This record gives sequence, C-alpha cells and structure tokens, in this order.
Amino acid sequence: MSKQRNYSQRKGSSQSDEDFDLDSYLEEKGQASQQIHLNQTSEKSVRNPFLSRLLLVVALVVSVIWSYNVTTDANWFSFFSGGQSERVSQVAPVSPVSPVTPIQRTSNESFDFNSDSELGSITDYLQRLDQEGLLNDRLLNGFEARQVYSNGVPIEYLKALNDAGYLSEFSFVYINEYYNNQIPMEYLNVLDNAGYLTHFSFVSVVELYKNDVSLEYLKQLEEGGYLFDLSFVYITEYYKNGVTTEFLDELKSKNLYDNLSFVDVVELYKAEEN
Repeated sequence: MSKQRNYSQRKGSSQSDEDFDLDSYLEEKGQASQQIHLNQTSEKSVRNPFLSRLLLVVALVVSVIWSYNVTTDANWFSFFSGGQSERVSQVAPVSPVSPVTPIQRTSNESFDFNSDSELGSITDYLQRLDQEGLLNDRLLNGFEARQVYSNGVPIEYLKALNDAGYLSEFSFVYINEYYNNQIPMEYLNVLDNAGYLTHFSFVSVVELYKNDVSLEYLKQLEEGGYLFDLSFVYITEYYKNGVTTEFLDELKSKNLYDNLSFVDVVELYKAEEN
C-alpha cells in the first residue's frame, strides 16, 4: 500500500498537462544525444593514432624478418620449423642398391616317386611329422598336415621339400599337385634359380613340365617381353609349334599381336613357314 500511495503522491505533485511544453522537452533530449555522440567520437579519435602506430610497428617487424630470411637463403617455412629444411638438404644422397642375386637352391637328395612308403595312421603320421620338426605353424600346421596325408604324400617327400627350402613357401595345394604329377625337385630348382617359380602357379609349373618346355625358350620369351604376359597355354602351344619371338615381334609391329588368340598365332606361323 505504501508503494501505491507514494506513486499517487508523485503523480499529484506534478504540474498540470497544460504547463508541459513538448517541443522544449524534445529539443533538450536531442541536444543531449548529440553531445554524447560527439564525446564518443572524440574518444575514438584519441585511440586511433595509437592503433595506427601499433600496426606500423608490426609491419616493420615483419618486413625485417622477411628480409633476414631472404638474405640468409632460408625460406619462411624454415624460420618457423627451426631450420628443418636446412638439415634435410644436408642429408647425403642414397647410393643405388645393386640388384639382388637370386638364391641358387639345391636339394641334397632327389625324391624317388617310385618308392613305396607306408603312411600309417593319421596319428602316427602327425607324430612322425612332429618328430621330424615339420609339424609347426612355419612349415605344416595341423590342417595342412591332414590334407597332405589325405592326398597320400609321404613324409620323405615333405622332407625333400624342406631340405630344398620349399616346404615353408608352398601351400598344401602346391605340395599335393607337385607330388601327384611327380615334379622333380631338380625342375623346381631350375625354375626357381631362373626367377620363374614364384611367378608361375602350380598349374603352370605342371603343364610346363609335362610339355617339356625348355628353360632356354622361357628365357627367350622373357627377353622378348612376352613371358609374363602369357598364360601357360600360350607358352606351351607356342613352344610345341616352334613359334619364335621374332614372329611375335612381327605380329606386334603390324598391330596384330593383341587381337589374336594362341590358335591364330600358331596357324599364322605355320602358314608363314610353309
């Protein structure tokens, strides 16, 4: 009640609306606003010279740093990275690596595929593999050992592969196929020493061996740039029919090589020879 009563008293103590001059009131307010604006503008004008001088100093510092880096053969990045670019430029060049000579594999003994070998039970087979040091994750794990056992691969053949250094590189599929097709250890060594064994699949190796493809012919194809682009079917058919690399070069020069099958090439070669 006291707040309401005081408010009524303040209203009652004011002059009547007739004595109030609205034009004078607005003029006074306008003059006051202009005065405040002028004061703020004058304050800004006082601060601006200081800001201008500060920017000028910063610009001078940057120009000095830039000039220093240019004259000392450094770049802007090396200034901030602590001179790492200079340390990199001082590293000695790496000398070229000489080509690696292929490992010449030889086996101490040739496996006789005509020899009879009893496999025994699967547990006896695994036990003997373990005793020979062949049953492990590096050479033959349990699954792989069971697969070669099911295929009738004797332990003597596995020992021969291990002696030649192939057991750790061949999967059980390769082992089974090489054993079933009686691929001599010497033939694997020849291909490996020439650098071809890792390139060919087990199917290619088997077919090349069955078709008596000579190492000399493989080298001719390699020198001509054809060996690694041809499947074993092309290689064996070209070899059996005497197709030369010179004839392949001739087909390539006439833009025919890429558009012909091995049958086409063989027939064209026969026609040219006759």
